[in-house]
Amino acid sequence: MAKAMLGLREPPTAIFAASDTLAFGVLEAARDLGRRIPEDLSVVGYDDIDMAEVVGLSTMHQLLFESGKLGMELLLDLVRAPRANPTCTLLPTKLVVRSTTGPPPSP
Repeated sequence: MAKAMLGLREPPTAIFAASDTLAFGVLEAARDLGRRIPEDLSVVGYDDIDMAEVVGLSTMHQLLFESGKLGMELLLDLVRAPRANPTCTLLPTKLVVRSTTGPPPSP
């Protein structure tokens, strides 16, 4: 999909991937097509997995362990006392800027 997007007549100058692993695929596609990161294309992932730091991927950091723990607690609460109204909990996220993002390319 990234190769198709980058092959458009007017390709994007930035891609925000739904996960870090998808962002790794975007980086690979960009390199295959000769795009320079971040001069031609900025790439941001989501999750901040360990490999993101290793490859210098800019990413949205989320509390992975805490979100799993909270999800299990909510599930157990529902098993113990079912309720009709869903629970919505927002956990903090933080943008971690590394080497895959930069200013947009000049026209």
